[in-house]
Amino acid sequence: MATAVAERVGVHPLDPLSGDEISRASEIAKVHLGGAETLRFPLVAGLEPVKGSGDERRRAELIVLDTATGLATEAVVDLDAGSVESAVERPDAQAFPLMEEFGRAEAAIRADAGWQAAMRGRGISDEEIENCQIDPWPGGNFGTEWERGHRILKGIAYLRETAGDNGYGRPVEGLVAVVDLVENRVLEIIDEPGGPTPKTALRFDHDHGGAPRADLKPLEIVQAEGPSFALDGHLLRWQKWQMRVGLHPREGLVLHEIGYWDDAGMDPLAGPGYSRNGTRPEARLRPICRRASMAEMVVPYGDPGASQYFKNAFDSGEVGGLGRLTNSL
Repeated sequence: MATAVAERVGVHPLDPLSGDEISRASEIAKVHLGGAETLRFPLVAGLEPVKGSGDERRRAELIVLDTATGLATEAVVDLDAGSVESAVERPDAQAFPLMEEFGRAEAAIRADAGWQAAMRGRGISDEEIENCQIDPWPGGNFGTEWERGHRILKGIAYLRETAGDNGYGRPVEGLVAVVDLVENRVLEIIDEPGGPTPKTALRFDHDHGGAPRADLKPLEIVQAEGPSFALDGHLLRWQKWQMRVGLHPREGLVLHEIGYWDDAGMDPLAGPGYSRNGTRPEARLRPICRRASMAEMVVPYGDPGASQYFKNAFDSGEVGGLGRLTNSL
């Protein structure tokens, strides 16, 4: 216990897990669940203490997926104690798909004779089939037989002349392959009439968009005296605002303990108790918001077509997590 606490000196209970903590939480859970090589971790995130509890333990919440069975387990790991606090199997729920499952679904679709025949039946050549782009999508919950007892993705094809083409300009409408991610095979080919697939590639990249404009003047953004904010670990100060900034693998950006200092003379970079004129005025941090994040985002496509109606993926909880898909600016 002493070692675990010593390792996190200066770590706030609301700080996101470090890379070492993620690895340790995964290993603790894996050993507890039997250590199978088929175990994967779609989610490993800090479990925040309850407001006002005074609990400063470092704990992690995990979703563990056994790719051999499709079974998901929700677990809580106490990192200070080095033990699993709880582990509950969830046969009634599905963990969101992993990148390796996207790859396996695509491979299963490409190898399926029924899918190949359906593509050829639309007049698509073998070369176009080889170059096509396949996007696996979560299947949603619409009461179909494959949603019970199977872990599935649905694959949609887009035509490309080369691997660098904009595939989304040439969708193969009405053709959907339903893939079982445990058995790694196509369960069903849905082949319904759809609109015609465009014949020409829609390329808007640098090499196909013509010469860039030459009439724009340079834009320079300069802060000669440095930034107006200060970042100490995950604690951000800007003017009289203060908050803790973190990234959650599922929700993305999370802001904690957003507050505003009432002291008008406070030095915003030094923090409370330090003023620009050297005095030490009384300051009070006014609490504004305990926690702010994007809980979920869903975009229903609203099209009844066979390859569209199920496209209402929950970006946070169903397709990998906003935080895991975050790009640095």
